[in-house]
Amino acid sequence: MRNYRRFYKTLAIVTRQQKVEQEEFKKDIVNIYTNGRTCHLREMTAKEYEAMCEALELSTGNTYQSDRRKARSEVLTLMTKIGIDTTDWNRVDLFCKDKRIAGKAFRHLTLEELKALRPKLRAMLNKAGKKEHKAMIVPFNNNISN
Repeated sequence: MRNYRRFYKTLAIVTRQQKVEQEEFKKDIVNIYTNGRTCHLREMTAKEYEAMCEALELSTGNTYQSDRRKARSEVLTLMTKIGIDTTDWNRVDLFCKDKRIAGKAFRHLTLEELKALRPKLRAMLNKAGKKEHKAMIVPFNNNISN
């Protein structure tokens, strides 16, 4: 099942800027990008949908891909801080494929999934920091009791 959030977000901006009715504009733009085959989003191929969204985003200055690129960079930075070797894509994918993390390879994560992953990674980083802090305190306390 495809999520059309990206399209409708951009559609709202375009129709507001051009002062046109959303439903008619949607049918027209889908019809254009499917070469007259359909006017329904659900009947578009993934390639047609991607091309249409990119064109709409360029026309509005709304850049899904740059937002996704930024989110990917933030996630990779957090992974590095946790201790994942982000220069090895197999390790990155193996980490992300864990169901507790994302359940799929890094390259297949959507912008929304990347955004949802950031708090998980920050929590892991905070938890690791607390464990490290406790490890530093425990030997000190043991030395006092001797």
